[in-house]
Amino acid sequence: MADREFQASCVCDGSDVEIDKMRNRTIRVTINTTTIGDITGSKLWLSVKERIEQDDADAEITKKSLNNGGADAQAMIVDGPNRIVEFYILPADTESLTEGDYWWDAVIEFASGTRLQLVPPSRFTVSTPVTITT
Repeated sequence: MADREFQASCVCDGSDVEIDKMRNRTIRVTINTTTIGDITGSKLWLSVKERIEQDDADAEITKKSLNNGGADAQAMIVDGPNRIVEFYILPADTESLTEGDYWWDAVIEFASGTRLQLVPPSRFTVSTPVTITT
């Protein structure tokens, strides 16, 4: 989904994410271990919260894969055999957020029902760009 990559994608290994408010951002995550195998059909979650202990229902941003109550426009496995997933942040997702630091993480659930912390809790920094087009 190259049209969403106005900012460079990141290959996140538990690293922090920086995003400009009201801009598109693709967050690409690659699972480095090969022992997991093909992840096609797995469920995905991404949450962005002000505080780690917030309930999931109160997250500022929530993204889920189509097979998990979300949509391909939110989160999807782009290459199951090579264990690559993408989460899509849209301008509307950050429009009401204030500039500053939030927390984010991502989870994957395999067909077996086993869940894995795909990305550990990490910083998600929202910045206000100089040029804001509406």
